[in-house]
Amino acid sequence: ELFPGVAALQALDLDYLNLGFDVRMPIVEEGLLIPEVAIGGGYNYLRAKIGFSGILGGDLNIGTFEHPDPTDGRTWDVSLADPTVNYEWSANVIDLKAQVSKGLLIFRPYAGVGASIGFGRAGSGFESQLVGITESEIAEINEAASALGFSDVIPELSGTTFNLSAPMTGGWSFRAFGGIALNILVVKLDLTAMYDFLAGNYGATVGLRVQL
Repeated sequence: ELFPGVAALQALDLDYLNLGFDVRMPIVEEGLLIPEVAIGGGYNYLRAKIGFSGILGGDLNIGTFEHPDPTDGRTWDVSLADPTVNYEWSANVIDLKAQVSKGLLIFRPYAGVGASIGFGRAGSGFESQLVGITESEIAEINEAASALGFSDVIPELSGTTFNLSAPMTGGWSFRAFGGIALNILVVKLDLTAMYDFLAGNYGATVGLRVQL
């Protein structure tokens, strides 16, 4: 088995962050027979990270190192603790839209067009900790080896995090949308359908909120 301990994962860590804002500005005021026309824009940032620990089922042995001074006699069995494998990604989305709507008693039908562009990064890596020796002991061993005319006995192992990531660019998307909002006192219900022109996909959303 490539990962003999994968069936006994110790933990699953999830880190998630989503921030954003949306602004809208009316360019045609709503009147008795005139619908409201508005333009707007928004920005959303998403960052997520999933970590799997205990994936190897044990520590990863690096090697056994002896003190270069034979009178010292110390020996170190150096390992990396069972690593945590991480998958992480981030995304930035800029959205522009124009919308027309009209209030009819408790209903507000609306329709509009929008354009979005997204970009971000995605990658994976691992995190671990050195087991069996400290950084000061590594420096001591290498210093003693240098004094005796040897090269470094133990390589630099203080960096125990390794990650690879690549940029992502989604390009522009264009959509048409329409729906109806139901306003009952402080309860707002939104029903929206949309169509993506480039991908040819349809979508729908239902939103319920309390607005004071």
